[in-house]
Amino acid sequence: PEVPIALHGLPGQDIEEQEARFMAFSFPDHRTIIAGLYAPFNNPAIKDRVKHLEKFYNYLNPYLSTQTATARSRGTAYIIAGDFNVAPADIDHTPNADPDGAGSTAIERKNFQNILDFGLTDMFRQLHPTTVAYTAHANFAALPTHPNPFVQKRIDHVLVNEHVQQKSIVIDDTPYQDKITDHSAVIATFSVPNSKFTKDHQTQPIEPLTSTAHLSQTQNLSNLS
Repeated sequence: PEVPIALHGLPGQDIEEQEARFMAFSFPDHRTIIAGLYAPFNNPAIKDRVKHLEKFYNYLNPYLSTQTATARSRGTAYIIAGDFNVAPADIDHTPNADPDGAGSTAIERKNFQNILDFGLTDMFRQLHPTTVAYTAHANFAALPTHPNPFVQKRIDHVLVNEHVQQKSIVIDDTPYQDKITDHSAVIATFSVPNSKFTKDHQTQPIEPLTSTAHLSQTQNLSNLS
């Protein structure tokens, strides 16, 4: 089987800044790049979290801009999936959610739209334009006047470019119902190019893994917010 080219962390970030929030795998023989993202949660209880969020996207956006443009021009499928910590629109959170609460703020939605503007599509919303469904069932801020304090949001997403043939995507509540996590699973099915590159159509590999020491950070994911 093909051994992918791996990237852990975003180029330019110090190890202390990365918080194990990004990794990507490039499969040149299959013209496919798959990335995983765990975006910072805009938690108002954490000092300077807005600045941290801004700094994260200052690293992420230039990288995604380059990678998605290269993928688009070379016929490469690009998939980025994970916990983006944002409900992109009002349909993506329960009606009792505080619009100024983390996961629903204008700056977070703008950050998400910036990613889509790189030529990516929210697969769930593309295939289910009016479906109301949620992936996170946590302690989000509710409207102070609302009788129901329990807020749910769709913050876990699968984004794809035009070289991915979208087939289906469902939200499975089993992990949440079984109390494994406070998130539901997002299960996406799609097809990607399967022909190898010719000499005249070479892959543009992603940045190489800068240090194997970065992998140890994945052990601390449960402590992040």
